[in-house]
Amino acid sequence: MYDIAKKINVKVDWRVSIATFILIFIFQIFFALNGLFLISGFSFCLYPIIALGFTERNNWSELGIRKPENMTSLLISILLSGVVVILSYIIFSIFIGNTSSNYFYVVSLKDIELFGINNTPKLGIMLLSGAIFCTMPALTEEIYFRGFMQKHLENRFGFKIGNFIQGLCFGLIHIAYCWLIVYDINVIWGMVPSITIVGMIYGWVRNETNSIFPAIITHSAANFIIFIIMYSIIIPEMI
Repeated sequence: MYDIAKKINVKVDWRVSIATFILIFIFQIFFALNGLFLISGFSFCLYPIIALGFTERNNWSELGIRKPENMTSLLISILLSGVVVILSYIIFSIFIGNTSSNYFYVVSLKDIELFGINNTPKLGIMLLSGAIFCTMPALTEEIYFRGFMQKHLENRFGFKIGNFIQGLCFGLIHIAYCWLIVYDINVIWGMVPSITIVGMIYGWVRNETNSIFPAIITHSAANFIIFIIMYSIIIPEMI
């Protein structure tokens, strides 16, 4: 894709990152509203394909595919993202409850329907769900949002604005993820701000360490906290 863009004189910059996000967002919303769960899952592959495809191979290190620096930032980012996740769960529980407007409820409902959970979840199901939920999104989304998108946005707008824009885009794409499970317009108001903040934390640690690997670890840790909340509190209440 990089060679094609070069041949047709398209400069791969922040505009390409925004354009590719808009396309992904449209596709994901379409899949969600039409209940195309499996296709939506496979579309996670688009993130690394776009990020790596629109970057010259010799420059992949610019995406953050390199050895991290300042690993103290990793611990801080894990702590901060964990606090945001837990506070979000508490706030949503108090003001929204277990409804389709609650992001934590929606992702729990996804596992109940996907794995046919109708009583105490089996260990095998929990391990499979946890392995997927804590690895696949982190690996695929980070290379695109914190690698490809953040790099180009930072080059144009600087770190603060660029980090906010990529964090907001990260929050917005989760609308499609939720609507794939159950359509509720009200899920936007609580979910998007909280996930935007978490996405900015991932962007911060990527900037501090000059690598996407700490962002991947932080993302996995945040998802693990959500997973624990799902299987220790929400799912038992739902079944």
